[in-house]
Amino acid sequence: MSVQVLRVPEPEPNELYPVLEAFRPILKSMDMRTIAVRSPSDGEWENLVTSIIVSDKPFEEVRSIQTELPVIRNKEIELFAFASSFDYSLFEFFCQGKIKNPKVFVTRGAGIGYGGVTIRTRTFDPYKLKVASLWKRADGISKRILSATSSNSAPEREVLWGIAEKQTGLPKDLGYKDMNDLLKSTLRIEDLSRAKDFELTISDLVKIENVAFRHSSFVVNIARIEGLKNLQLNVFQDRSEKGGFLNTVWRKQYLIDKIEAKQPKEPISIVVQPPNLRPYDYISLEVIHKGSLLTIEDSSSRAPLQNVVDPYFKMLDAFCPIAEFREMLLNPEKSSKKPDKRFENAVAWLLSLAGFHTIYLGVEIRVSKKGNLVSYDVLRNESGIPVGCADIIAYEDNERLLLVDCDIGGLNEQKIQKLVATRHHFESLLDCKELKIVPVLFSPKPFREAAMNKPVAIADGAVIESMLEDIAKGDREYARSKIWL
Repeated sequence: MSVQVLRVPEPEPNELYPVLEAFRPILKSMDMRTIAVRSPSDGEWENLVTSIIVSDKPFEEVRSIQTELPVIRNKEIELFAFASSFDYSLFEFFCQGKIKNPKVFVTRGAGIGYGGVTIRTRTFDPYKLKVASLWKRADGISKRILSATSSNSAPEREVLWGIAEKQTGLPKDLGYKDMNDLLKSTLRIEDLSRAKDFELTISDLVKIENVAFRHSSFVVNIARIEGLKNLQLNVFQDRSEKGGFLNTVWRKQYLIDKIEAKQPKEPISIVVQPPNLRPYDYISLEVIHKGSLLTIEDSSSRAPLQNVVDPYFKMLDAFCPIAEFREMLLNPEKSSKKPDKRFENAVAWLLSLAGFHTIYLGVEIRVSKKGNLVSYDVLRNESGIPVGCADIIAYEDNERLLLVDCDIGGLNEQKIQKLVATRHHFESLLDCKELKIVPVLFSPKPFREAAMNKPVAIADGAVIESMLEDIAKGDREYARSKIWL
């Protein structure tokens, strides 16, 4: 299989291909660069790597930039460059395993406009290549990369790369460390591997602008380039039952081409109505090119807590918005006044929502008009000597008694020891062998793994967030199970 390269005239500055007038300022030019090497078997030029970057620069500017490229040319390797105005059909054809422009066409048996030179590619079979969809920085903005990648094990590719890597003198003469460095810089390909045949970098094709949740549905707003066809929105609703792995509970496809915007040039709106939307369900969205199954835009979000199902949780939300409650638990240090007390109070609420009977000991009480503030979170023996501490006492009927200490600073060994001492004190006083007394350290900081072998139960930021999720679903029993020792 070969790709013929034919000489074609360069486009004139005023030669603009038919695209919608409103989108002409977005994407204007195509900068195509190919590194080819001589085949040792027959001396023909073969494609090593081709890079195509689409940008909003005029093609005259791109052509001027190409004249400043390093001269890579000898009997075994050569750089070919080409600039033209952009046609949006380029993307459509690339998704079909082709690269097409009025001046450029790459597929089996066709050609690229690099003069009278024939550049062959034996392994570029568009129907067998893996097409990856990634992001990178190019021309100062974030762009989508579409990479046509063949097999790493192809012996022809190994031979071609071997020829390129033997050119040790050429890159050093041009001021580069090695051939790999020269190729990356010249082709502007960050992930340069032996498996890559073609890389198309393009932006502004499709954008999921936002997802607006309602009580039982959500609206997806999508902006797209006019002229792109065969696009489809895939929606996946994933859910974690009992804290396990996420499983897809519902999915649906929407053909974007059949949906019209309310006003010209405005994003299209797709109303998605799942049969059962719960708080914290994961909603994954992807816009694909239906013919090639290539993902050209994706997004994910979680159903917000406005869809709560637990009445106790709804009652709290009426007094303290859930978003604020969440900040009290996970980012208490943002409060300018007593962030530690703010966190303790929020933890007491959280335990109550999870179904524990709670007593908050850290609340400060003024015993008289002129007296000092007094709190009752320090445990003293009959002689008045401190023997332990707890900010909160929480009780689960006939199951557990929790001795809770809160610390917004993270893992605190001294507090751990005081909690353990508090448990020992009560175990020596109370005849409650069937009731388990559990010391618990709450903190918004992530340190659960570091504290796995500590003699206390750990509820760090990840556990707190997970408990919130379970409570929002109405699963209070499972929320309580997150605290264990």
